[in-house]
Amino acid sequence: MTPLNGWARRWQIPPEAIADLVEAMAPSGQEVHAKGTPESAVQAEVRMLSAAAGWKVWRNNVGAWADKERTRFIRYGLCNDSKAINDKTKSADLIGLRPVVITSAEIGKTIGQFVSIETKRAGWTEGKDKETVAQRRWLTMVAALGGHAIFSTGEIE
Repeated sequence: MTPLNGWARRWQIPPEAIADLVEAMAPSGQEVHAKGTPESAVQAEVRMLSAAAGWKVWRNNVGAWADKERTRFIRYGLCNDSKAINDKTKSADLIGLRPVVITSAEIGKTIGQFVSIETKRAGWTEGKDKETVAQRRWLTMVAALGGHAIFSTGEIE
């Protein structure tokens, strides 16, 4: 439970009111950065927005390196079990959880919904290049399984 949700529960404020408040305080759909702002600056903004919304997100570094001392190759990051897998499906830059209040069978119970955010420089538009297609494949899979998965140029919703 986030501090905001705990406070709302103590004051008997309905979850719908909190959701409306969070939405009202979130940036509008307008671009918050000048076109061409580097991805690193956008990612820093997205991390701050995520924290303000009560989300927990972490950087998902993906790569590989040769451990010459032990003569082995080490891969790290999600969806990077092999080069073939990583070429086909690329996990997002930021991975985490966001609190979601269940509204049907278990009314009032908060779950942690999986969050996957692929950050892009300001002004970016989705293309058909190999990397973007692999990133879209990851986001589609996460969303199909109930996660919150997006490309972001500075927004989180």
